[in-house]
Amino acid sequence: MVDNFKYYSELKEISNFIHSNPELGYNEFQAVKVQCDFLRKCGFTPEFSFSDFPTAFRVNYIPDWADNQAKTVAFFSEYDALKSLGHGCGHNLIAVSALTAFLSSVERIKKEKLNLKVTLFGTPAEENFGGKIDLQKLGAFRDIDYGFICHPYYRSGLDSGTLAVSRFDIAYHGRSSHAATAPADGINALDAMILLFNSIGLYRQQMDKKSMIHGIITNGGEMANIIPELTEAHFYLRTTENDKLAELEQRFSQMVEAAALATNCKFECKNRPNTYLASKKSPDLENAVKNEFEKLNWDSSYIDEKISSDYANLSQDFPLINFFFGITADNAKVPLHTVEFRELAKTLYAFDQAVTSGLLISRVINL
Repeated sequence: MVDNFKYYSELKEISNFIHSNPELGYNEFQAVKVQCDFLRKCGFTPEFSFSDFPTAFRVNYIPDWADNQAKTVAFFSEYDALKSLGHGCGHNLIAVSALTAFLSSVERIKKEKLNLKVTLFGTPAEENFGGKIDLQKLGAFRDIDYGFICHPYYRSGLDSGTLAVSRFDIAYHGRSSHAATAPADGINALDAMILLFNSIGLYRQQMDKKSMIHGIITNGGEMANIIPELTEAHFYLRTTENDKLAELEQRFSQMVEAAALATNCKFECKNRPNTYLASKKSPDLENAVKNEFEKLNWDSSYIDEKISSDYANLSQDFPLINFFFGITADNAKVPLHTVEFRELAKTLYAFDQAVTSGLLISRVINL
């Protein structure tokens, strides 16, 4: 039973605290504090060596008997929330699973005298900014040999691979005018934005079935009787293959420019930093996790629905696996990033599944 795990009660408090105090990316100060205070009580010393990213941390355990052949295994805690939705992606549970994996792995290394080193990374801003990619650029993971992360979902399953995603901010600039008395004097920036959305809709017929474009208008104008001089939108471009992303970006940029030309607007097309790549497979890690799934009578089939995550960029550098643990007792389909999923993420069942997943990881660290 997972409630026999010696840190069970403390981890439950941490999960509930993070869920009840959602913080956006790079502002997760309370989530970091509650985790690091707990780790200090357990005898570990969190390191904050990433000066530009104060909500990132690292905790190492290196046994006295570790030699030059000892590999370093990494676990990744996530704890940022979604704007307006809080923990509708269940990152409080990802934090719990990572903490459990680290602590239970330390216990196993001590008990079995394993020649292994383990590291827990606190990785901020997964949802919007790609915190792991920022840390990767700093060389934070240079010494890692392989790693594990897991994610809550409505059912358990293996990860079939993530989607590569790039993100764009689009702005059209026109000229304002009174919509009734002098419409001919205006240049309608909203017309350009609507034309862009229509172009994307038409393109979907020819779009590769493994690719997608979706976006929102973040500024559509000020008043109905003023021709909009500025409109803004935010878009995600996704595909299953990294080499197809550039092609999708080029076609998108052409549509952005075409809408500006058609409406006599000026435009800005800004690609946000930290493009998320499609993940690279790690068959040995996957097989080890699959075997543990079968022992738990968990569904070990692949999850067909694909997400995007910054962990995929790390998988290009070293073997890294993600898997999903179910947080609905009856496998009822509840989508990520919804109010319903947020409410599930604070249940006892979901917490137990997160702890179980962390314990599972600790059983496969010595590959």
